[in-house]
Amino acid sequence: MTSIKWDIKEHPCKYHHNVKKVYDNEIIRNRKKFTSWIGKISEFYFKQNLNWHISTPASRNPFVSNLYKNICVTKTFLQLQKKIKNLKIIVYSKSHFNLLNSLKKNQNIKIILKKNSMDFVFFKNFFKAIFFQIILIFFINLIIKKKKIQEKITIIDFFHIEENFYNNRYYRQISKDKFLNNKKVYFIPTFISGMGLLKTLRIIYKLKDNKNILFKEHFLTYTDLLKSILYYKNLRKFKRDYTKYERLDFSKMIFEEIKSDVQVSTILISKLNYYFAKNLKDKKIEIKKIVNWFENQQIDRAWNFAFRKFYPKSITLGYQGFTLYPQYMCSHPSKSEANCKVIPEKTIVIGKAFINSRKEFFKQIKIIQGPALTFQHLFENKKYKEKNKNKILIILTGYLHLDKILIQWGQRVAEQILENKIIIKPHPHLPIKKVLLDEKLNNQILVSNLPLNEIFREIKIAVSCGPTSATIESLAYGLRLIIPVLDINDKLIFDMIKINKKILKYANNEEQLISNIEKITKKKKDFILKKEKSFTLRNYLFNKTNEKNLRLFY
Repeated sequence: MTSIKWDIKEHPCKYHHNVKKVYDNEIIRNRKKFTSWIGKISEFYFKQNLNWHISTPASRNPFVSNLYKNICVTKTFLQLQKKIKNLKIIVYSKSHFNLLNSLKKNQNIKIILKKNSMDFVFFKNFFKAIFFQIILIFFINLIIKKKKIQEKITIIDFFHIEENFYNNRYYRQISKDKFLNNKKVYFIPTFISGMGLLKTLRIIYKLKDNKNILFKEHFLTYTDLLKSILYYKNLRKFKRDYTKYERLDFSKMIFEEIKSDVQVSTILISKLNYYFAKNLKDKKIEIKKIVNWFENQQIDRAWNFAFRKFYPKSITLGYQGFTLYPQYMCSHPSKSEANCKVIPEKTIVIGKAFINSRKEFFKQIKIIQGPALTFQHLFENKKYKEKNKNKILIILTGYLHLDKILIQWGQRVAEQILENKIIIKPHPHLPIKKVLLDEKLNNQILVSNLPLNEIFREIKIAVSCGPTSATIESLAYGLRLIIPVLDINDKLIFDMIKINKKILKYANNEEQLISNIEKITKKKKDFILKKEKSFTLRNYLFNKTNEKNLRLFY
């Protein structure tokens, strides 16, 4: 076998096929084992330690932590060194480099450490995050009158990233005056520094007269901010020997990741969520129900940990108003997270299809079916236009490395299948110019910023992958779906929700994508999902709002 270069920082779709095959298998195979291992560490060493629960290794989120990836890389390495004579592997963690060297049994294997200094990034993020929170507390207390809460209330948390509160992507159907009228419901916005300070202040100013917005910053002090910063003073308590993972010791890797974490803003917001809940309790504010936009990320854990501690008799709910992203392993809660009380008592899902997937790591989790608030357009009784055979929709994911590949594949489709028009739908949080840079699109490719539900009515084939609801939403519209398998989790999605394989196809490369499109468009008898079957699938995937399920939010 020839020499193989494996840079683990690259997206797995770019790995050598001999590496990728083994690595993909480890990614799927270790999900439950890894979750159980992290759970044992959490319960045995740190059950009541919030600082651990908001750390990146405890998060089980592969988008912020490299721990799971590095474990799967290590297990892949152990198999490859038996099969491959010449392997050059590039890693980016000193502890990982040392571990692989201790496991190396083939002298022809080269392990290279490329470590970028993150000190500058850390200090930049550190001062930026602190400055941002100082200005928020000052600005909100200066220009917005603090509300007097004298009754028992329901609070709902969300990230405020849109200009218009009434069109927010999280709770669109219940953030309207008609729903909120005479209800003691308050939305608690979280602002992130990534939006930019001036834009954030402008958004806050627009919210100042909204009677259903309650600002955390009215209940926080600079002392709370200082105590939150002290998280970084106590990191050495995480330097210890942890339980081994299949006889492999990742203790140094865990501490290295905690120590080098540059997500300062996440840590500060997490800690401030804790002090917000504590201060509400100290001020004797009564809360009937607490609803968390529940992705089970670090900020969510601090929110749930605090409210379950200070308001043990209140109802705590986690609303998962999205579909299914197995890439975000953390969105499937674990038994240990329930035992440590960092998740809500009950989790709300938006369709029957997602109940079993949320039980992947914890069979006894309490699941409620709730409304699919941001997907109600699926239930509008509008006439569908006949699907245009000559239009193909490529939906971008919002992740730069994935979107660049999807654009490249789209360019190849446009070159090979001349009779088809291709529509590119950019993700709202990643402008198309950032994906394209200086690349020019083929003349057959159009970029559309129309809402997906409007575009869906014009096309027959949708091409999408990655952690986005667009894949499952396109099925609810009765479209033919082709999944470019850039990540092994793309297949796992549809296995978990048990979708009929006849209505979707996979493409492992550009050639397979082109072939699948040609097969669908050139069939004499087109596949059309019968209306009644389409409705059945839609109702399996998404729940329509009704008076009963809307009561969950007040």
